[in-house]
Amino acid sequence: MENLIEKISSYHIFNYMIPGMVFLIMCDMICNINLYDDKLINMLVMAYFGGIIISRISSLITEKVVYKIWRLKKESYKDYIEASKKDGKISVLMEDNNMYRNLCTTMFLLLLFKILQLLNVNKINSNLAIIIILALLTLLFAFSYVKQSKYIISRIKNSKN
Repeated sequence: MENLIEKISSYHIFNYMIPGMVFLIMCDMICNINLYDDKLINMLVMAYFGGIIISRISSLITEKVVYKIWRLKKESYKDYIEASKKDGKISVLMEDNNMYRNLCTTMFLLLLFKILQLLNVNKINSNLAIIIILALLTLLFAFSYVKQSKYIISRIKNSKN
């Protein structure tokens, strides 16, 4: 257990654990949907997994929507790597930036859950809902895998130059 705790970085805490925990707690408070039990280890695992899901939605959807709405221009990944080597503060700022993006997605998902609850969508067949959720999560993680693979390939190409 100590080994596991040592391997958890601040990135994982601020971008997975905190948004995941906020989502679990607020989902219970706002929507009366309890997605965890009272066992601490189960709650931590659910928070971490929920945080990963939130982070992936943030990376694949929220980021694109925010950049489009506010007309932000994204720098190339190669330029990010080079700038990070020269200015160590950039990676700290990027971690904060990702946390804000993840918390934005967390709040949006809570809003969506509440709207669905008010629309009384809970009448959907539970087996169908499970199939839809699993299919969406499969797609989410497949797209995340592709995006992460592109980052790795980009870093490898950049290291050759």
